[in-house]
Amino acid sequence: MSLPSFPFPVHSNHLLVPRGSSGSPQLPTRSSSSSQSPNTAAQTAASVRCLCYLNSLSFTCLREVDVILKYLQEQCSAKKIGVVGFCWGGAAVHHLMLKNPHLRAGVSNYGKCKFFEDRYSLLHPTLFIFAEKDDHIPLEQVTLLEQKLKENCKADYEVKIYPGQTHGFVHRKREDINPQDKPYIEEGRKDMINWLNKYI
Repeated sequence: MSLPSFPFPVHSNHLLVPRGSSGSPQLPTRSSSSSQSPNTAAQTAASVRCLCYLNSLSFTCLREVDVILKYLQEQCSAKKIGVVGFCWGGAAVHHLMLKNPHLRAGVSNYGKCKFFEDRYSLLHPTLFIFAEKDDHIPLEQVTLLEQKLKENCKADYEVKIYPGQTHGFVHRKREDINPQDKPYIEEGRKDMINWLNKYI
């Protein structure tokens, strides 16, 4: 398992679980031997903290999260694990923050929040990043999410809307970044890393 190219710096003691060529994460199989020699990613990761990187992860894949967590804990000695997701992966992060007790924190980047109308009791600190001009997520949904979290959530959370930005801005490729958007993209990436460093 090799580390993916990431558009911004992450701590050397974070472990990334990259996407496969089909868009799905490259997961260790359930039959993997616990005596398997550490791979490059595991050797690079420190024994204290890990970041589980989810991108384009649909809910049908969530059952595999337990496999990822087991791998990180047993093969990489991970003690604190966070999760990041973009778009569908952002929705998956929201789901995990509601359901999985073994994670420490999460960042949901423009995850579709309409699927979570009555589910606001987050278990872990969660940062929600949204774009002001997102064609897929109306601001009314974001406002409702923030209102319901304020009423029901006991864990730390933040909902942040980035002015003038569109869907996918945080993980936009360098060649696709407009100069006027660059400060907001850099701010979003910095906010994401700061959140993870604060809680993991």
